[in-house]
Amino acid sequence: MCVLYLACLLHSLILKGPVSQFPGVLNLNHIDPVLDLEKAVGFIQNQLRKCEEHYCVPHEPSSLPRRVLDVGSNEQDNVFLLETHGEKGFYITLSHCWGTKPMLQTTNANYDHRRIGIAWSKPPITFKDAIKITRALHIQYLWIDSLCIIQGDILDWEEQSASMATIYSNCYLNLAATAASDNNGGLFFKRWIPSIHPNPSMRKQHSVKSRYLYIPRPQHK
Repeated sequence: MCVLYLACLLHSLILKGPVSQFPGVLNLNHIDPVLDLEKAVGFIQNQLRKCEEHYCVPHEPSSLPRRVLDVGSNEQDNVFLLETHGEKGFYITLSHCWGTKPMLQTTNANYDHRRIGIAWSKPPITFKDAIKITRALHIQYLWIDSLCIIQGDILDWEEQSASMATIYSNCYLNLAATAASDNNGGLFFKRWIPSIHPNPSMRKQHSVKSRYLYIPRPQHK
């Protein structure tokens, strides 16, 4: 499994940033403070290539969880809940904070409707972002706990919770919405990374929203 925290990409980007013309400052104008689908997918694809070289992502399809979301393609809006029967395939999982607000779930009452289809207007922003990334990576299946486990069904929860480690370890990729406090936070957001410039009056100027971020360099004696 390869885990990508979309909220925490800055560190790896800073270390690879080109040197600025100013001493002690890395040029970060290639980092946009707004993380969108195109930038995220490009970053993910680059990281996945590295993961594939080190065999940390599955090269062969894994057994699908008991239920997955079939996300189809960009040409269709709806996704639907698929009950599997031993099929194999690549799938993505989503780690997310449920929050305190009501959220989209699968229950015994709406199970049949989930299998027919979930209209694009229904999923919260984080779910929609995960669906977009899954489609952009040409992966057909997405696993989200609140939709792929029947909520309120004790027997189903006991069965699926026992398989949770396998579900996550066999996935092709795990998306972690680490910056969202609930499912409307999304995976894409405006980033504000404060500078560590020693002069407080210069920190705003050297934030990632401007062109440079101050990084102390080792002093050679």
